[in-house]
Amino acid sequence: MAWKKNAPEAIRRFDELAAVPGATRKMMFGCPVYELGGKRYALLHGNRVVLALSPGGRAGADGRERGL
Repeated sequence: MAWKKNAPEAIRRFDELAAVPGATRKMMFGCPVYELGGKRYALLHGNRVVLALSPGGRAGADGRERGL
């Protein structure tokens, strides 16, 4: 599957949802990412959001709720 550039609307929505106070928005391989305290926690790639979750966050993200 070829790499697909993020749609402007996906980037706008990602910025609304992923930005938190104190975070820095950067670009990585042409994709927007957010970092907090020097650690990446959100990436938009191919119009899909990739999140780095804490162990507690992973335990609560078991796939039952798909309304995001």
